[in-house]
Amino acid sequence: MRVSAELAGEELLDALRAAPATEYLVVEETGEIYGVLSAADVERAFVKAMARPS
Repeated sequence: MRVSAELAGEELLDALRAAPATEYLVVEETGEIYGVLSAADVERAFVKAMARPS
C-alpha cells in the first residue's frame, strides 16, 4: 500500500481507513520513497494525542 508524503492529519487518516494495511510505503510526488509508515505507530500517536489534556 502507498500513501503520499504530502498527506497529514485527517487526510492521512482518511487514506489509511480507505485502504487498511499494517504498513504503508510513503512516496514523494516525484516517486521517491520517503519511508515506511506503520499503522500501529499511527494508532499509538493518535491515542497519545487524544489523551493530552486540552
